[in-house]
Amino acid sequence: GGGDPRERALQVVVRLLVGVQDTIRFRLLVERASQVFGLSEGVLARAAQLARGGQPSEAPIASAVRAQRKTEHDLERKALQALLHAEALREWARGLVSPEEFADPAARELAAAMWREDDVQALEGVAGDLARELFAGAPEGFDWHAEAAGALRAVKVRALERERREHRAGLASARGDDVNRLMAEIDRISKLILELKQ
Repeated sequence: GGGDPRERALQVVVRLLVGVQDTIRFRLLVERASQVFGLSEGVLARAAQLARGGQPSEAPIASAVRAQRKTEHDLERKALQALLHAEALREWARGLVSPEEFADPAARELAAAMWREDDVQALEGVAGDLARELFAGAPEGFDWHAEAAGALRAVKVRALERERREHRAGLASARGDDVNRLMAEIDRISKLILELKQ
């Protein structure tokens, strides 16, 4: 269902799960799909159970993908809102996160403008709309510095987790030196994630 390629891939996985009768294989496939797509095992198992019973499995998958995307976008907006107010952290932010690591297109565009040191008050289009929305919704006397540091670390962790999932998915078809390279990359990313979460 839907135009989202990730959602379509998840529906294919659910259809595969429907055909798996062995409970151990089913659990292993659910666990692996959860790691690759970053969705909870419960959501995937529930969707497969619904499909197995002849009910549509699209709704729980679409709902979970939307919820995940909303959480990600809210986090990105929180990070950018804090950076709009904690200008002293922008240089540090540039070294930590690249605009391409923002999943939401408007957030990505605003981050790119901030990284270029454009006048965010004069921005037009979706980036300008977002900047004005974030300025308008800002509470007074808030610790923007702490908020920016925490939210930006979380944005970086999410971007690294996405990258690690892509590498793990690539392992299935990798051969020879590619396996070693992907494993080393997954290990490096895992260490970075641990460091950022401390």
